[in-house]
Amino acid sequence: MVGVGLIAYAVGAGIAASRFPAEFTAARRDAAMVSQEITNLTELTGRKLADANAADLAGDAARTVALIEEARGANRDAHAKAFELTEHLRKLAESLGGVASADKQREGSSAIALALALVSEFVEYTGGVETFLNALERTTRFRGETDRSAAAAALRAVNERVAAINTLNASFRAAMGTFDAPEE
Repeated sequence: MVGVGLIAYAVGAGIAASRFPAEFTAARRDAAMVSQEITNLTELTGRKLADANAADLAGDAARTVALIEEARGANRDAHAKAFELTEHLRKLAESLGGVASADKQREGSSAIALALALVSEFVEYTGGVETFLNALERTTRFRGETDRSAAAAALRAVNERVAAINTLNASFRAAMGTFDAPEE
């Protein structure tokens, strides 16, 4: 089994509080905390999948299925946290009006739009992981070639989502770097 990785995003909170309104800084901090939770849950999903792979290689089907279920739980929690993150991003967007500079407001809006696209792609990713986990569980339980093929196809789709997430993440980080840079 190929490990599924995600370079998750975090909305940075280490900005100078005096440059931005308190409401904006608080919303950004809250978004960063939820982003970190998503990162942790995604990493946990990956660790559970790695453990499931080891159990499968050892021929322990019952343990493999149990670990797949644990991965499924972490993935579902990450999915739910993604929706929580959208609420924090909404608050962040609303608070941009309190940013004094119109240029910084535009830069912030652009970064938030990228973050929302990233969350949307992540939600699709978690759905793909769920599909993969279901196929993997069927493969473990029934050892069918059809199930193995379905798991491989689902994993390819998940990895395509990872590539899209990584691209969006790079764009988001660049946009936040621009936003955080002092005005000239």
